[in-house]
Amino acid sequence: MNWPMRGTTKRRRLWTLAIIAFVIGVIVFLPAHLFEERINSALPAPWHLTASGTVWDGFGVLQTRGSDMNAIPLTWKFDPLALGRARLAWKITPDSPALSGSIKVGAGWQSVEIRGAALTMDAA
Repeated sequence: MNWPMRGTTKRRRLWTLAIIAFVIGVIVFLPAHLFEERINSALPAPWHLTASGTVWDGFGVLQTRGSDMNAIPLTWKFDPLALGRARLAWKITPDSPALSGSIKVGAGWQSVEIRGAALTMDAA
C-alpha cells in the first residue's frame, strides 16, 4: 500500500538536499589562498608561493622571498581520474623561461605521489 508523502518528510528531504548542495558548492569554490600558509611552511627556506583561484583550478607564483628574478608562474588543475586510485591529484604546469613543462602531484591517505614529470629547466 502506498502512503502519500507527508509534508514534514518532504520538507526534510528538501532541506537535506539543500544542505548537500551547499556543502558541495563550498568545496568546489574553496579559495586556494586558504592553503598558502601550509604550503609555504612545507617549501624550502627561500621559496614562497602566492596563490589565487580555487583549490581545484587556479594559478600562482612561486618565487624566492624578496626577489622577482626567480618568479615562476604556476597553474594547477584537479585530476579527477586519480580518484580511481583513491588519491587527490593535480596537474601543475610551471610556465617560465627557467622552468616549464608539467607534473602530476597526488596525495593518498599517508603518501605523496609524483607522476608524469616532464620538466625543462634552464641550466643557467
